[in-house]
Amino acid sequence: MSKQPATTLSGLFEAHLHVLDLERAMRFYGDVLGLELGRNESERRAAFYWVGKNRSTMLGLWEAPPWIMDGTSNNVRTQHIAFGVSLEDLDSAIQHLKKNGIELRNFFGQITDEPSVFGWMPAASIYFQDVDGHLLEFIARIEHYPVPDIGIVSLTEWNKLTVNSRRPAAVTIRPAVLQDADGIARTYLESAEYHASIDPERYSVPSFEATLARYREGRQHLRDAGEGITLVAEFNSEIVGFIDAQLDRSPDAMHREMIYCHIAEIAVNRRHQNQGIGEQLVRAAEDWGRQQGAEFGSLEFHAANTRASLFYERRMGYHPAAFTVIKRL
Repeated sequence: MSKQPATTLSGLFEAHLHVLDLERAMRFYGDVLGLELGRNESERRAAFYWVGKNRSTMLGLWEAPPWIMDGTSNNVRTQHIAFGVSLEDLDSAIQHLKKNGIELRNFFGQITDEPSVFGWMPAASIYFQDVDGHLLEFIARIEHYPVPDIGIVSLTEWNKLTVNSRRPAAVTIRPAVLQDADGIARTYLESAEYHASIDPERYSVPSFEATLARYREGRQHLRDAGEGITLVAEFNSEIVGFIDAQLDRSPDAMHREMIYCHIAEIAVNRRHQNQGIGEQLVRAAEDWGRQQGAEFGSLEFHAANTRASLFYERRMGYHPAAFTVIKRL
């Protein structure tokens, strides 16, 4: 039985670029980037460079590329190639390019020496152009599990979002039962302590007994609102997180008639944070909302809670739709 070619491939061996002036391009790739010249075929107006320490990849430069057959070899068709580097070497490569007067850009085309990170890989990259306008890239794989919902962010933002993070814990997300009230209450109080620390004027820490009774009696959901649910994250028979979600509608007559899945509370035990549990809880609540006919998810978080802002907007795809402002009377 024959194998598909992809199952036998060891990698991409070579790539080729069209250049207008071979010697000028060779100065850039040889002197500035420091690639090792493998062969210079001046008669064919071509040069071939080895890429990588073990000569695993080759880059060809051509003044008269044999693949251009329509007589347009005097006009460069700009292309894009990426050079792989280690994350440890990415910064030194960036500094070297800057010393040589090369303009650097991020994925969005902004002039900066701050790399962009693709969460789905994950990998960090910086972009620049060669002397013929080809878009070049230095890209470094990051030793971290993929986080596709982060999207494309700066390396600084990536580090903030993933600091001390680990692979998502193997937790069970399920609807809460009466016996979960104790674990929910303890996790809730940790969240209350955090909010009281950032805004003591408006937040306080309720008693454990009052919080326990609230969840035992099902008073976490507004009785005059739509259907609600409390989900818990269970790990090794311990409640390590929870989320309260409720169906909601806007009372404003100018708003279209639609159902929102509103997240009223979410908290993860301190000992189990940065393990993807909050993300699993939010996604489970969103799934429940969809099944109930909700078209949007909604939530609120404190303006001083920068961790929540990064989590919801960068990682979970939420965006500001309204602002709640306050003043003392």
